[in-house]
Amino acid sequence: MHSGSMSLDDARARLARTGWLADCPTPFAQAVLAASLARHLQPGEPFNIAGDIEAGIWGIAEGQASGISGINSPDAPVSFVMHPGYWAGTGPLFGFPRIGHAMARTPSTILLVPYRAMKRLLSETPAWWEHLGALNFLTIRHYGSFAVDLQLADSRQRTAAILLQVAGLRFEGEAPRTVDITQDELGQIANLSRHPVGEHLRAFARQGFITLGYRQITLINASALRALADGG
Repeated sequence: MHSGSMSLDDARARLARTGWLADCPTPFAQAVLAASLARHLQPGEPFNIAGDIEAGIWGIAEGQASGISGINSPDAPVSFVMHPGYWAGTGPLFGFPRIGHAMARTPSTILLVPYRAMKRLLSETPAWWEHLGALNFLTIRHYGSFAVDLQLADSRQRTAAILLQVAGLRFEGEAPRTVDITQDELGQIANLSRHPVGEHLRAFARQGFITLGYRQITLINASALRALADGG
């Protein structure tokens, strides 16, 4: 398989207008992007390892990646799926080791800002630490909403909510968006067996909310799925 092919300039342009950096002040965003390096990944290739203590932050510019807990057993299933605009890896900057693994699901391009380069930027302009704090808040909000959705007792609601979560469309954004995920993986993430998940997905497809493909689910109507997930 081919790895991601986005150029460094294109990757920087993509992440300047998508996700966390798009909402940061221009001087900070430009400094972070100028310090970044592009890394092209093949499916299954890891780029974030639990336990790393001097690793840089990274953002996904192209493709999709799996997030896997580094706290559980080595064969832990996929916990969530990450899309372009997703940034992570701040733990070492605050003196904490990384707690999760990440690997490419599809041919992907990430931007990596090396640990020492990021520390230098923050040392030169200490006020920029607040933007790392904002990224940490976004991460906490993401995990928190995921945890709340996993508590949904109704399996139909939970399937819709977790499908939106793995598509990066839980609270905003419009379809179509294709997620490279199997029904078994979605069931594992949602803590549901394959049978109810398959039934719900086929029902969503009949309603025109999604289309099902080989190891792929394409969300067609995110607003309808959000209404369903929220009990509408």
